[in-house]
Amino acid sequence: MKNNYGEMVLDDSCGLNRTNSTVLGNPLCLVIMKLRDIGKKLLLIYQSNNGILTAVITIYSIGDWIIHLLQLIIVYYVHMAKFINPDWIALHTSRGYESQAHKLFMRATVLVADLLIYIPAVVLYCCCLKDISTMKKDKVANIWCSFSIFLKIKDILPRHIQIIISFCFTFLSLLPACVKLTLQPSLKGFKFTLVCCALSFFLFSFQVHEKSILLVSLPVCLVLSEIPFMATWFLLVSTFSMLPLLLKDELLLPSLVTVMAFFIACTTSFSIFEKISEEELQLKSFAISVRKYLPWFTFLPRIIQHLFLISIITMVLLTLMTVTVDPPQKLPDLFSVLVCFVSCLNFMFFLLYFNIVIMWDSKSRRNQKKIR
Repeated sequence: MKNNYGEMVLDDSCGLNRTNSTVLGNPLCLVIMKLRDIGKKLLLIYQSNNGILTAVITIYSIGDWIIHLLQLIIVYYVHMAKFINPDWIALHTSRGYESQAHKLFMRATVLVADLLIYIPAVVLYCCCLKDISTMKKDKVANIWCSFSIFLKIKDILPRHIQIIISFCFTFLSLLPACVKLTLQPSLKGFKFTLVCCALSFFLFSFQVHEKSILLVSLPVCLVLSEIPFMATWFLLVSTFSMLPLLLKDELLLPSLVTVMAFFIACTTSFSIFEKISEEELQLKSFAISVRKYLPWFTFLPRIIQHLFLISIITMVLLTLMTVTVDPPQKLPDLFSVLVCFVSCLNFMFFLLYFNIVIMWDSKSRRNQKKIR
């Protein structure tokens, strides 16, 4: 098929369909389906001329106020777009539609959404920080909860110092990827930067929840077809990190079934164990740079394989111990803490890996293979 510049490019629709069908098996991403279906319904409501009142009623029948706020963006965008230029949202002809006015309108929609929803939410969140603290009660697979095993930060530093330290670590950890994306923008760099920013926030921010790993799993699904082995590994670890929460909600058995189905789907669809070379892992540029100083550094894929086996074996053993063995009376949270600590070590490794992929990304690589 031809792109906008008249060049022939390979159609990767089969690969995208395969990725989509595999992602649906991930237990952490099934909740996204509900939001997608709601958006489609809203668009059809407007295109059938039922008006804004019907759409608002549809929104407020869902029952979750935060989702209502997010869906108001769709209401604003579609209603105003239909008022300004109906061609922008025409059912069959609006796909691929581009104009300067349309681009300006989309940017204005983002700014309005930030002013009305995102910025107030951030202000409210900051106001609530004085009343809540992850470091005190939750066991999350981030740096602070894992580090508190060896040193109780909350007993040493005052709260405002903890917040400042968390902000500095979060900002510094996502800065390299953001700078690289700003200097060398690309679609691939954008997707990997999304992963790095989400993972940095989860690992270093002051207040997170176990389910916040969803915010990392979603952008990882975007790169599932590019790095299937590492993406599958990450999604398995992200599910494992929520093991205490799954046990608390009595969802262990459904999660195990969906995890196995997801792993089998990834193995059959992407042949993940056959794509662990330096090039498939997108570490070839990094390996070449290291070999300039260490010529014997030729075993990077084997290191990744061994780390994967160690990670999987550790997660399986901890899961079995958590389910079958009672913790000591003096350490009732022993297994929960071990799950968080092991998951945090895995996430730190993934943060390093994703940053390496971004920083050593070759400009000669393209997201689409062009046929001249």
